[in-house]
Amino acid sequence: MNTSDDRIRELQEEYPWLESLKMSLVNLRAPMQQEIFLEAVKSTRWSPEKQPPVTNPEGILQYLLQLGIVESRSDGRINMPEIYLYGFQVKRKGGVKRPQ
Repeated sequence: MNTSDDRIRELQEEYPWLESLKMSLVNLRAPMQQEIFLEAVKSTRWSPEKQPPVTNPEGILQYLLQLGIVESRSDGRINMPEIYLYGFQVKRKGGVKRPQ
């Protein structure tokens, strides 16, 4: 969990707009339908001084895919590697409950 938080902080230093996106992804469940992910991106309120490199949700998805923050599964769903799940507060369907 600490590693995930640390990794997100590192990414936010280089990509400050991820802070706004993080708020939109809280409590989503991975893997998720692409439409759900894009809707979360679309609803993000970007900070004026921390704008993403592109403004459309599909472009942001492509950017996140290139960075490896999200993955596209063969069935079209969007997955997030474990290293980012906890830091973005995204949940995994099933599995073992995290210790408090």
